[in-house]
Amino acid sequence: MHDGLRLHADEQWRRTPHADMNEAVWRRSASTSYYALFHKIVHESVAAAEEQDPSIDNSSDFKLHRQFDHPVLKTVFVMIANFDVSSRSHRLFAGSIPPELQSLAESFVMVHGNRIDSDYDLSFEITNDKAEKSAESVEKSFKALDDWALRDRAEMGKFLRMLADDAISKRDRLVAKRNGNRRNPPPA
Repeated sequence: MHDGLRLHADEQWRRTPHADMNEAVWRRSASTSYYALFHKIVHESVAAAEEQDPSIDNSSDFKLHRQFDHPVLKTVFVMIANFDVSSRSHRLFAGSIPPELQSLAESFVMVHGNRIDSDYDLSFEITNDKAEKSAESVEKSFKALDDWALRDRAEMGKFLRMLADDAISKRDRLVAKRNGNRRNPPPA
């Protein structure tokens, strides 16, 4: 799905490069770029969790990929992009953020902002240039993830598993709430 969204966003801004009446297309392209990156990160995080535990996503009611929160991911990536040394990511990597993760964080923050502007702020003009920058940034992020996996899959897996653990905690809280057992969630 994430590859299809990325290609669709790229196609949207390319087919309407100069038309004045196509801001809606550019807004859709910027928004779609963000969703492509979001779903790529979710896909890779779930895959990293399943590498350690193949049964991790067996819940039919609360699929793991549906438990990732946009605000949580944004907070994680803003902290990385801003070199916030108090973040879990900095602790995870002993203060030395891998360059691929730094690039990914900066891209995520930028395309998230463009998505918010595109979807919710009609007073903010979305241009073909902004849509193009979003699509190109997501393309670079996909490549950064691929390069990181080739350079050090275990290192990348640590970060992605951290993201998956947040989603697993959320899922466990939902299952416990559904079961009426708020104090003792099922083990992960």
